[in-house]
Amino acid sequence: MQQNDTFAKVGLHSQSEQITEEVIQPKGILPIIQAITPSYIKQYKWHSISFSNSRDLGPALMGRGLGPSDAVACPKLIETSIIIQQLKCAYSTRLVGDPGSGKSVCAYQAAYALACEGWFVVRLDDTNPNIDFLGLDFADERNTLYLIDDAHLLKASVLREIEDKTSPSKFLLTIHTLLDRTETHRGSIRINQKRAVQTIAAQLKTNLSNTLAAVKRADDRVGEGSFDEDLIRRIDSAESSSEFPWQFCFILGGGWRRANEVADASRVHESDLIFAIAAAQQLASRDSPTIKDTMLRLGILAGLTIEKIENGLAWLVIERLLLSESDLRCPHQRFSSAIIGRIYSNLEASERNSFIKVCREIVLGSTTTLAGVRILIHELRFTGFDLRWYYELRPSRWINEETRTALMQRCWNASTAEDKTFACLLIAEIGEPWEHLIKDSEIKLLGQWLSEATHPMGFGLSRLLNDIYNNDKTLAAQIVSAANPIKVAWLVSEVTPENAYTIGEMINRVALVCSDEWKSSFNTALQRSRILETIQKWPENEYIGDFGKYCYSLSFYDFDFAFEIIKCALPWLQVTIAADPVNSFRQIEYDIFMCFLRVFDPLGVNKGKHRTDRQRVEIARELCKKIDCKKAAEKISNVSRREFQSAAHFLAIFRNLNKKQFAILCRHLDWDSIDKAIGDNWGILDHDSTVFICQVSMDEESRKKAVSVIQSHIDEITVLPSRIAILAPGLACSLVERGGKIAIGEDMSLNWKVAVYVIHQFGELRPELVPYLLAPHESKAAESLQSKQTNILDDADIFLRTLEQYVPEGLTRILSMLEPKAAEDAWSACFAKGGKPSRTAAILVEHCLEMDWELGMVAKRLRKRFPKASIPNLTISS
Repeated sequence: MQQNDTFAKVGLHSQSEQITEEVIQPKGILPIIQAITPSYIKQYKWHSISFSNSRDLGPALMGRGLGPSDAVACPKLIETSIIIQQLKCAYSTRLVGDPGSGKSVCAYQAAYALACEGWFVVRLDDTNPNIDFLGLDFADERNTLYLIDDAHLLKASVLREIEDKTSPSKFLLTIHTLLDRTETHRGSIRINQKRAVQTIAAQLKTNLSNTLAAVKRADDRVGEGSFDEDLIRRIDSAESSSEFPWQFCFILGGGWRRANEVADASRVHESDLIFAIAAAQQLASRDSPTIKDTMLRLGILAGLTIEKIENGLAWLVIERLLLSESDLRCPHQRFSSAIIGRIYSNLEASERNSFIKVCREIVLGSTTTLAGVRILIHELRFTGFDLRWYYELRPSRWINEETRTALMQRCWNASTAEDKTFACLLIAEIGEPWEHLIKDSEIKLLGQWLSEATHPMGFGLSRLLNDIYNNDKTLAAQIVSAANPIKVAWLVSEVTPENAYTIGEMINRVALVCSDEWKSSFNTALQRSRILETIQKWPENEYIGDFGKYCYSLSFYDFDFAFEIIKCALPWLQVTIAADPVNSFRQIEYDIFMCFLRVFDPLGVNKGKHRTDRQRVEIARELCKKIDCKKAAEKISNVSRREFQSAAHFLAIFRNLNKKQFAILCRHLDWDSIDKAIGDNWGILDHDSTVFICQVSMDEESRKKAVSVIQSHIDEITVLPSRIAILAPGLACSLVERGGKIAIGEDMSLNWKVAVYVIHQFGELRPELVPYLLAPHESKAAESLQSKQTNILDDADIFLRTLEQYVPEGLTRILSMLEPKAAEDAWSACFAKGGKPSRTAAILVEHCLEMDWELGMVAKRLRKRFPKASIPNLTISS
């Protein structure tokens, strides 16, 4: 030991109460130690642990090794308290567990807790198996915790000897990867992995904002947006799917999002093919454990040697890409789905052929299920990673005749309702050519299945009928004709909350192709009184979307009876809707309010004979009769950003039915809560937030409140949606004057009229700002004005006339950006089509005629080809 060696220790600074490092010199005992200690003392060295730096969950989510800096951020495991208790009683303890069970961070959490009590913490620098002696050799008497990670590598005699040296002022905590000799050691604390997963999940839910911040860095598809995955749902999924804490972290952080880099790494380590095989086996077996013998058999079938298979599996387990040596599954099926496509795209042609050969073996294997086989076929088909292999992975390409015949026979032999459901889904997945899959005998069998469709068969049958109908309507009609309409009516009459959705789905698809005679027999056999009795006694708190599907589907057979069902359900539907308007409306928005009652028409398709009528409007009003506007406003004020669109849809329906009540509701909204829900998204408001604000602003008084809230965030806003600019033109002008943007570029391919309205507002209020409003979007306008999709030019003539009026120099700049060949092709197509696109093209040709470059020549040619169509109207279209 050198004279200048030091012992670095950790303690609490007396003034700042922050954990800091303190370096203590071992004062005068070094000569004594040197005299009495042999040379092998130099084999070990204690180093201090610092808790002064604290990280968040990021390293854990990425599968990194955890240390002292993660002790605070990671959820505290129950074993932490047990460790401290045992240390205070027995002075030493062993913490054991499998790799990835949370041992290290648990130990550091215990160390952190002791450090907060004033203990110094040191860690063994290197766990060397050759160490024959360890000393708890601090020179002073202050309380010290000695920590040894990977202690299972030390000799048992060394461990016993150092444990015997502990005392009330010298604690020893050793961390062991699970081995037989540590598992049975008296006093060992073993990490309960499943409990650890539950503890982590529960604690992460207590601080969702911090959890989301870390998770979103790893997987930006988790969040509060309508297309984001809900964080709580992701946590619950991770908890239910995980056996190990590391697996939980993998799922929580969306490990499948890193499939690209994982696929590349597996390629480098020559483990990619066996990795893809493991993923395929996991999907086809519906996430059943995979043993090594299975992987050896499949790997050999792929042409791999036993050595290469074993080396590949070992690397995958070490990298935590497979669960363990005894369970060779990926951490999650979503990861399996993602990794297959990434690996397949990098395989050589011979390797791809080998993989397909193995997949044929897998789908016929005894460990697979119909549901799993369907998932594998689906994931291979829609892997979507590399379009070069899209056709190669279509079922009709890789499933040969022998495999197809065996799979179909397995489907036709299905006996349980669940198996028949997945048999239908599998047949639909295999798909064309239908005439090879479904012959006369199978038509009769499918007709029998329809007649006896116990839950959940209706779902599978509806999907199969839908796919067949889209490709072969005659075959779909033959299958339905083979069903007994009387038996189907009896099934429909036996509706329950459990089977309402699947029955509704099935009869909805049957209605597409059933004959009038079949429908008549069905209606005659329908037990209406029994159905009404069931509906009247429908249990509370059931998912009303299933009822909505059932009711709407019955309307295809007997509209008046479906209406009677709605009336019968009014008492409990009113209570359910009043209790939670947004959630309830979301459940029945499509089937009841949009399709059946037709009081919600966001796409504007219910025109003429398809318009709603007084009877439908009245029943819709009855459904909303018990809504308390103040309570509903409170509910809506506290929705998450993900629910803004649903809330907006509810408000749109509610306004159509009762404008006065709508205004009362909107005026009771708590804008502080809404502001908080939008959070950090004021900079660029997303679609759902915009729709919600606009819908609330249909009430003039509420619009003033909304504009006031938006105004309070003016310094944060960089891009303002066009619809918000229309609501608050003065605010929009102020934003552009500050250098901000109005998002009219998005309207230049979707809705030119919105862009026109904004430009007109600016032209009337602040004409000098119109060039600044338009400038950021001129290239987008040029792109749209020469689009091959002629419908994009619908109503663009209004836009062009508006530019002529307010900013002609902007129009000139846009025209100068056009590419002559693309413009000529696009405008020719517009003239050929006629209508709105033709009017737009005519204005463009008129402007370009005087140009002295190639675009002018294009205009002249088009004027010659289309002498009438290319002459524009003198007025703007209404």
